[in-house]
Amino acid sequence: MIVYKFRGINEYTFQLLEKNEFYLSYPQEFNDPFDCITRHSDFSRDKQINKNLYNEKFPEFRMVLILMFNTEKFDSIWLENTKKLLSHPKYKSAWLMIESFYNSGKLERKKLLELLQMYYLVSCFAHYEERNNILMWSHYAQNHKGIAIGFQTEIIEGNYFVQFEKNIKYDNWVNVPESYYMLEKIKYETSYPKPFDIYNDEINRMKEFYLTKGKEWEYENEYRLAFPASYVSQFSNNRCLKFDKKILRQIIFGLNTSLSDENRIRQIIENNYTTKGYNINYYKCYKKDEEYGIRIEQID
Repeated sequence: MIVYKFRGINEYTFQLLEKNEFYLSYPQEFNDPFDCITRHSDFSRDKQINKNLYNEKFPEFRMVLILMFNTEKFDSIWLENTKKLLSHPKYKSAWLMIESFYNSGKLERKKLLELLQMYYLVSCFAHYEERNNILMWSHYAQNHKGIAIGFQTEIIEGNYFVQFEKNIKYDNWVNVPESYYMLEKIKYETSYPKPFDIYNDEINRMKEFYLTKGKEWEYENEYRLAFPASYVSQFSNNRCLKFDKKILRQIIFGLNTSLSDENRIRQIIENNYTTKGYNINYYKCYKKDEEYGIRIEQID
């Protein structure tokens, strides 16, 4: 199956193509304020929190949240004590997250839910059937002036996977090559997922919030790559992961893509793919004659 990224013509799109990189976003950067809203059950104070940390009872992100929700006052003394608790190298990303929030002035109880929305980093795609979706071109491809970039997925054990340039295996898939990562379909619901139990739920249950959206967005037919942020930091300093160039298969130009933009995209593809043996097919959008709709034709 081919999945698409609808893009405007800008430096970020050029970088995606030139560097064969997917940029991974935090939910706060999305256009839907309801996207990835993370609800939690009530927190009770845990007087044994320090002991639990040293006994590694909680995974890294979970213990960051517990540390914060069991704090009355976020001051320099608390920050120094927390730094000591998280002094082990394996807690580096946890400490950096807390330090960043402290320095930005966001360490207020009412803002702590932002942390729950920073566990995963996400890259979004649309299903093959949406390549001629008028709304997708309008909303995500610069009012039809942009492009849709098609990526080939692999079906393994009934799931769709994207191939990356390097081994980035995270989930425990036995028959999946280590350079592959699973693409997951968004569920569209009228209600939020049930609250996350910080003490009892498996931390992977957090992904449910990142893979659920309101019914109004169903037209997008969206799929996502969702990576734990702390995991991505092992491979990238800029929230970008390199995909294998061979999975880029199509470029579709919009109804209103200018000739100069089309030529620039073609030049990037020529320099970074075609001359290196990768075959990319080009397509163009046209208005249907008798109805509101887009037809897509292959071009040279």
